Amino acid sequence: MPDRDVYDAVIVGGGHNSLVAAAYLARAGRSVLVLERLGGTGGAAVSSRPFAGVDARLSRYSYLVSLLPKKIVRDLDLDFRVRTRTISSYTPTERAGRPTGLLVGGGEARTRQAFARLTGGSQEYDNWRAFYAMTGEVARRVFPTLTEPLPSLDELRARVDDATAWRTLFEEPIGAADRGALRVDLVRGGRPHRRPHRHLRRRPRPGPAAEPLLPLPRHRRRHRRLERARRRHGRPHRRHRRLGARGGRTAAHRLRGDADRHRRAARRGHVPRRRPR
Repeated sequence: MPDRDVYDAVIVGGGHNSLVAAAYLARAGRSVLVLERLGGTGGAAVSSRPFAGVDARLSRYSYLVSLLPKKIVRDLDLDFRVRTRTISSYTPTERAGRPTGLLVGGGEARTRQAFARLTGGSQEYDNWRAFYAMTGEVARRVFPTLTEPLPSLDELRARVDDATAWRTLFEEPIGAADRGALRVDLVRGGRPHRRPHRHLRRRPRPGPAAEPLLPLPRHRRRHRRLERARRRHGRPHRRHRRLGARGGRTAAHRLRGDADRHRRAARRGHVPRRRPR
């Protein structure tokens, strides 16, 4: 039971973030009370035995503790050690009625062979390495800001110092970045829906069937339609040209505003809410 009635700070939840915040407050001389509903603290940063009678400890995202900033370890004088593992991930799937999967880890040669068995060549592995090399470099530059005052957009862009990486990871949806760099759905890490979202169902086309896509926000769906129109006609869509001349707003803001105007017009009965198929 608490040994006093008044505290400088009361923290609800005893997860890893709460424990770090409580430790910093206590080191600053504040009185702190941490409230936790469960019998132990740690939140997601623990391993647990979820199956009765089975002595198997499974991670509740505790592997993410490896991202604990070294500054916090030093500030709080923690005895913190991590162990590496040879296998990064294994994603099972089924191809032509046969069980298979994608193994990442165990050395470069083993990972390359796993990609080749799944995709039939080495191109997807090279694309995967290039994509993660780019994200790894961005992470090395941005991660130190986790324990610093929040940078402005311009400061963060200057820290990244890579126009392609900035556009791919910060301005475009990550799904578009994955689809641009990686062609195999299993490599991208996304599971296709058994039945695509109603806004994404397509009429049959000749040739290989397209991979199912995950549902997109409304303004992103409109963006995709405008992009298809631009590629068909070889020039920017007239709505893009008119909006682009105004300036002062990002593309996402312009698209959202455009979608809002169409919805308002549809409610007034001026235009159909949905195009005929």
